[in-house]
Amino acid sequence: MTKEQLEQLGCLREEIRELHQEIRRLREKDREIVTDKVQASSHEFPYTRVNMLIRGYDVRGTRKRNAAIHKKQCLLEKRMLEAQLLEAEIAEFINGIANSETRRIFHARYELGRTWEQIGKEMHFDRTTAEKKVAKYLKDHDHPQDSSH
Repeated sequence: MTKEQLEQLGCLREEIRELHQEIRRLREKDREIVTDKVQASSHEFPYTRVNMLIRGYDVRGTRKRNAAIHKKQCLLEKRMLEAQLLEAEIAEFINGIANSETRRIFHARYELGRTWEQIGKEMHFDRTTAEKKVAKYLKDHDHPQDSSH
């Protein structure tokens, strides 16, 4: 796990929330009623031409629109799943840290989004101490397969 991957967690959570909203909005779209103007004539002589408004569902347009909505919804759901998997991977990484103090620093910084100053104050040390502990842990636990993510 890299520092860059860990720093994505807040944005991933926001993206997941946004995607949920967008998918819900897409699902709520109903068929659209269209209006058009046509010409007609009266039934009796002198067959005067009149303009009439008609309303109805655009069946062909609705099919196209529904296909486009379905495609977009599938893409959003795929992106959301990828974000959720990465979020779970980050949480699993943090939960796997054996040292309680280090785990608390990682949790506060990456899962709760706290600043280094806030973490230092909470844990009764300088903000640079928290940063150094994270950097040291990542350096000491750097695995070749982790850097390819």
